[in-house]
Amino acid sequence: MASRGLSGYVEVTGLQTAFWDYEFAGFGITGALAYFIDSNWQIEGELRVQSAFETTNEYSNLETNIAALHLNYHGDSYSVGAFGGVVAMTDYYDAGLGYSVLGGIEAQLALGDYIVIGGQVGSSRQVSGENLSDPVNSVFGQVDMKVFPLDNLKLQASVGMAKGDVWGVDQLDLLSVGLEAEYQFEDSPLSIFASYTYTAEDGFGDDFLDHGVARVGARFSLDGQSLKDQATSGASHKVYDFTGVAAMRWY
Repeated sequence: MASRGLSGYVEVTGLQTAFWDYEFAGFGITGALAYFIDSNWQIEGELRVQSAFETTNEYSNLETNIAALHLNYHGDSYSVGAFGGVVAMTDYYDAGLGYSVLGGIEAQLALGDYIVIGGQVGSSRQVSGENLSDPVNSVFGQVDMKVFPLDNLKLQASVGMAKGDVWGVDQLDLLSVGLEAEYQFEDSPLSIFASYTYTAEDGFGDDFLDHGVARVGARFSLDGQSLKDQATSGASHKVYDFTGVAAMRWY
C-alpha cells in the first residue's frame, strides 16, 4: 500500500478548442493538496484556473475557475466520499463573473494492480451573475477508467454527461468522451500528458455547442509517488470538467 500522508501536485496545461464558428486557445493551472487525517480519512483541496482566448476574431476571452474540497474514506482498494465547491465563469460577452455552487458524491475502486475505476455524480446551481433571471443549473456525472501498464504510465478513458437549463431550453444535454495518456519520468516528480475530449449537445439544435478540447501539459508531483500510487492514495480527486457546462453560459 502506498504511503498515506501529505500529497499534492501542480499542473500546467495548454488547450485548444472551438465552439460553433469560434476558435479558442488557452491555458490552465491546477493545484491540489491532500492529507490523511487518520489511516482512512483523506481531505483534499483543489483549485483550477482556466482561460481561453478567441483566436478567430480576438473578440473575447472565456474563464472557468473552480475551487473544491473533497472528503473521502479510503479502504484497502476503494474510496468513497463527497465534494463541494464554487465555480466562477465569464459569459461569452464579458458581462462579468457568474458564480455557481456545486456538490456531489464520488467513489473509486482498484481492480487488481493495473486498473482503477472512478465515478462522480453532482449538481451545480448558479447563485450570482448577469443572468440570474434565467440561471444556468445542471446535474453532471462522469465515469473514468485508468489503466497502468507501468507504475509511471497512465492510460485513461472517460465518459461524462451534464443536463442543464439555460435560456429557456429545458434539459439541454451534454455528452462527452475523453482519452488521456500520462507518463512520469523515472526517478522524477515530473510527468507529461496529452488528452482529447469531445462533447456533443442536444437541446439548441444545429450542433450549436458540439466541441472538442485538446490539451497537453506537465504535472509536478509534490510527494514523489508513482502515477499508480497517486491514483489510489494521492491527490487524485477532480471535479467534473466544466468546459461544456461553461459553454452553456458563454452563449
